Amino acid sequence: MAIQTLRLYHGTTTTLVSSGSALSSGSMSAESSALGTTQHSDYPMGEFELAVAYGTAPTVNTTIDLYRRDKDIANSNASPEPTTTYLQKYVGSFVVYNQTATQYLKLDAPLGKDATYYVHNNGTGQQMSSAWTLKVRPFGYGS
Repeated sequence: MAIQTLRLYHGTTTTLVSSGSALSSGSMSAESSALGTTQHSDYPMGEFELAVAYGTAPTVNTTIDLYRRDKDIANSNASPEPTTTYLQKYVGSFVVYNQTATQYLKLDAPLGKDATYYVHNNGTGQQMSSAWTLKVRPFGYGS
């Protein structure tokens, strides 16, 4: 008999950015709300969802990249803030479609113990409209 591996979700979805400012192509967002062990209970992964719209359709198959800013092991000091010239710690990419209507883009990625997140509108060729959101739902695997 085969053992089935299941995706096990923890709690509810956490909103990291509830109404992001307009973000021009090539720009980095402001810091998100913190996501710590209170929200994810040490589940190792997160299902991130970026809801974004454009006034003019972006270039298809370009990306919006997600970066994480971790705290140190003692959980008291943060690592340097990511910028467009200091691209650490890369989490993953949301691939966009060429439409103006809201796109709900998903990304599964590792979570930090206590971290904040940044969105980099990396070469979509267009400005992201204001009021975009970034959410995460922690999960792990089990049987």
